[in-house]
Amino acid sequence: MRHRNWCLVALLLMVASGSGSAQKDGRKAPKRPKQITGTDTNNALAYYRYGLRMLDSDADEADAAFYWALRLQPSWPEALYAARTAILRSDPARLTRYLEGDERVANSREVRFADSLLYRAEALNPFLVRDLDRGLLTDYYIRLVEDDLRRRNPQSAAETSQSSIRFEIETYLMRSGNPRMQGWLAYSDRRFPEALKHYGEALKKKGSNATTHTDRASIFFLMGVYDSALVELASAIDEMQTKDKKEVVVFYRSKAVLHHRVGIVLLRKGDLLGAKVAFGHALEEDLAYYPAHLSLANLALATGDTSTARSEMELAVQIRGEDVTPHIQYGNLLLTLKQYEEAAAEFRKVVELEPYAADSYLALAYAEEAQVKIPEAISHYNGYLARTIFGDTKAAKIRAHVLELNGGKP
Repeated sequence: MRHRNWCLVALLLMVASGSGSAQKDGRKAPKRPKQITGTDTNNALAYYRYGLRMLDSDADEADAAFYWALRLQPSWPEALYAARTAILRSDPARLTRYLEGDERVANSREVRFADSLLYRAEALNPFLVRDLDRGLLTDYYIRLVEDDLRRRNPQSAAETSQSSIRFEIETYLMRSGNPRMQGWLAYSDRRFPEALKHYGEALKKKGSNATTHTDRASIFFLMGVYDSALVELASAIDEMQTKDKKEVVVFYRSKAVLHHRVGIVLLRKGDLLGAKVAFGHALEEDLAYYPAHLSLANLALATGDTSTARSEMELAVQIRGEDVTPHIQYGNLLLTLKQYEEAAAEFRKVVELEPYAADSYLALAYAEEAQVKIPEAISHYNGYLARTIFGDTKAAKIRAHVLELNGGKP
């Protein structure tokens, strides 16, 4: 196996543009996987689980499964992240060039869209465990091994299965003496105490440690050790600030993201004022970082400041108008404030962006019924019923309510 700088590859796994729009992004909708068709085609979880099963054997099929999972449930961080992984794994040659730093590939429409899915996933869940990145690294090494075999012995290359190569690579990765790699592998397997041990050893070595500190912060957060998470995030921010003075590098895990994570940790600790300050620091780094606006809005609502909550939500919608998540959150806020006409406008936008997602039809129906727009409400209640999953416990009650609204007529 040709030697490659593991640290470079791992770092490139975290690069993202933060651009892109809705899950469709102008792509032609793939066919729904046959294994789902004929069962409950409204069940996003069924598509997601099928996609995970197919990732190693058929990344295109996994991509199709995640695509439909997200059309049904567009604000699902794990599915957004999985969809990004499937897109990158669907083209091994492109993935290899991407992980080796090919700027043209990194700036291609497909890769930028894939990375925008990761941006959205971590905006929704700042401490998302990136457990599927391991497959990207394995695919990369498989490609290198296959290339070497073809050069040295074409016949041997033809007779060597990918499964045997994958086994050897997994063994190689697990036996690597690189503590940062061992920490990353343990983290991706959710072996958190072991990951902390290896990452601690990695911090003793020279080199950039911002990513290591960030991963340790995530582990501590997931373990509920919030003070240690804050210490690690502070170290990551300090290191990135030092690096900024020496060179200009744009990585997805910017300081805005890290400050936002500080705010999330402080919220868990019950420090509302500290969280507000941290979210403010995130916006000082990047005023267009919409997750911080959403967090400030939710924090303001929790403290009874509805005026600030509305203004922050409005900013988030303006910044990410093509993303359903800000519209959904703003619509829910407006429902809470009984601003039904404006709430309906937000949910109409969601329905326009993602017409397969059931929950927004229900929220829109509520807002329209509150305005005594009964025909519209009935239409959207029925839209929800047509899109909800089998066994929905709310369905029978909603059908009865629609019947009542319609004067007893089916």
